[in-house]
Amino acid sequence: MTRSLVSRASALLGLSLLAAFVAIALTVSTAEAQENEPGDRSAAFRSVTGPDAEQVPGGTLLLIAYGAVWVLMAGYLWRLGGMHRDNESDIDHLRKSFARGAASHGAGAHGADAPGAGEEA
Repeated sequence: MTRSLVSRASALLGLSLLAAFVAIALTVSTAEAQENEPGDRSAAFRSVTGPDAEQVPGGTLLLIAYGAVWVLMAGYLWRLGGMHRDNESDIDHLRKSFARGAASHGAGAHGADAPGAGEEA
């Protein structure tokens, strides 16, 4: 039953990929057909007038990007520090709990490393 399920799933995946490929191919061919229709565009060269410089300076964008990376990195390190503190407090709590448990079970009578220390007679 598992093989038939896997083969059906792979067949469905293959059909989905084929359908996606056909849809993309039809979209591209339709766009090319609309683009090449006469009368919509002129075949002659037309110069474009407008600003000769970019509207957004690259240096500002670079500084913003670096700032964003530093802020994200600082937040990530802050989160890691908090997780580390939580883990340290959990470990301390477990150590104290373990020490209380070992002391209350009479580890002093037989010794903690003696054979049969944890077994009942």
